[in-house]
Amino acid sequence: MKRNNRKSFAKSEVVGMILTEYDEKKVMENLKKESYAEGKAEGKAEGKAEGKAEERELSNNLILKLISLNRIDDLKRLASDSAYRDKMIKEFFLDK
Repeated sequence: MKRNNRKSFAKSEVVGMILTEYDEKKVMENLKKESYAEGKAEGKAEGKAEGKAEERELSNNLILKLISLNRIDDLKRLASDSAYRDKMIKEFFLDK
């Protein structure tokens, strides 16, 4: 009896799948949305990585410039004051 129930259930599942309408336009639209979301996330991650690399390079250039001018007090202040760091970058025309 259990075997007949399983067969009947399996048949009804197959029939249900066959009778379900396949909407290619909807499937393609969903795939497009998923692909767009994935691409957007990848682009955002790449942009953040590039921005961080540029920020490190800019900070390193500023530090080297201040060391060459023996401006140690400015270096110390940069470590705790990001607004001052931005001001110093503009002062030395390191802002790209």
